[in-house]
Amino acid sequence: MLSVHSESVLDAAPQRVWDFVVTLRWLPLWLGDIRSVQAISDEQASVGTTFTALHHRRHYDESWIVADLSPLHRIRLLAYNRRPEYTFLLDPHAAGTHFTMIYTWPSDRGVLDRLLPPTSQRRMVDDSLARLRELFTLNRDIKLLHGMGDE
Repeated sequence: MLSVHSESVLDAAPQRVWDFVVTLRWLPLWLGDIRSVQAISDEQASVGTTFTALHHRRHYDESWIVADLSPLHRIRLLAYNRRPEYTFLLDPHAAGTHFTMIYTWPSDRGVLDRLLPPTSQRRMVDDSLARLRELFTLNRDIKLLHGMGDE
């Protein structure tokens, strides 16, 4: 298995970040190239929750399951077919929440995977985390400017 990870401090309390991340219908707003999430078996993720992700650039849908969950700290999403997985780790931080995103996938190119850097996977993880950070920053700015938000 190969993996890439990225981490950042999000300007929001761990409970807020957790509530957003485990609400699976919000995944298309920030995670990878997911276009939509359908057939969610449980709106708030719990171990065993299943869902289908439709992607922008792929001609198939992926079925996923919440494989592991430790409230306010860790959630792991596992795809049924090719076994890629996402792990999200949350830790309290003085400025909000320290968020780590790990993407793991099976090696399918043998020795080439050890020789070539995982450029597209790295970009996807970095872009996803940047979008998540922007969502929390935008929400904070809306509250500051207009006194309204998603509270």
